[in-house]
Amino acid sequence: MNNMDPRDITIIMENFNRSDSDSKIVKVTVKRASKLSGAVTQLTFKCTLGQLKRYLEGAEYVQNIFPEMLPEIQEFLISGITKDE
Repeated sequence: MNNMDPRDITIIMENFNRSDSDSKIVKVTVKRASKLSGAVTQLTFKCTLGQLKRYLEGAEYVQNIFPEMLPEIQEFLISGITKDE
């Protein structure tokens, strides 16, 4: 649903172990190229490991995975476009 090409995104996670449960809160940095300008920007946020897995699977809308996030952050996760563009 998010039409994400895995080659367009870099994920950096802190304090992560493969044995962690989906409810564990992790700090994630997403680095993306804007589909509008091509500029590469990064954003750091906290989410559950389960939310991150769902985002990376790409089968759901970002708005459903991260309903608590501001719309401009959701847009960045979808397209790499920032509010300043």
